Amino acid sequence: MTSEQQALVVDNIRLAEWFANRWRHPLMEREDVRQIALEAFCKAAKVYRPEKGTFSTLAIRYATLELLKTAKKIRRPPELSLESVIGVGKHEDPIRIADILEDSTDLDDALRASEILEAISMLGGRAAQFMSLIAGGHRQVEVARMYGISKEAVNKTLKRARPKLAAMIGR
Repeated sequence: MTSEQQALVVDNIRLAEWFANRWRHPLMEREDVRQIALEAFCKAAKVYRPEKGTFSTLAIRYATLELLKTAKKIRRPPELSLESVIGVGKHEDPIRIADILEDSTDLDDALRASEILEAISMLGGRAAQFMSLIAGGHRQVEVARMYGISKEAVNKTLKRARPKLAAMIGR
């Protein structure tokens, strides 16, 4: 990018913030929307011609298109159950939600199951989204690709979430 193009993007950072605050998607966080908008602004700056109109109009169009493309790629996470796989162990063995529980006598208790599923939803943010996607059969690599992050970042998020989940359900 040229310095003029960079200046266009920098001058419109507040517009990207405004856009991120107004764009709503149940599976996208505001910061992700802001980042996608800024990347779209960079693309818009490369093709912007002052005689064709204002940069802000072009930038918002680019951001909207990029977010719509990204939103299509993100699938709603499936419902979780105790048998849902939420990670992979050291030897590539699957880790199920039920594995987090120390004694398996509680697994048939419907109340306990709803408590665990509620705890997962209370984790919020990416941890709950990642667990839901993995429970739906996606691999960590696929989840990473959906969110535009590394597999290690997905794994790290899940590792941090497991102890929190265990603490929430009293184990």
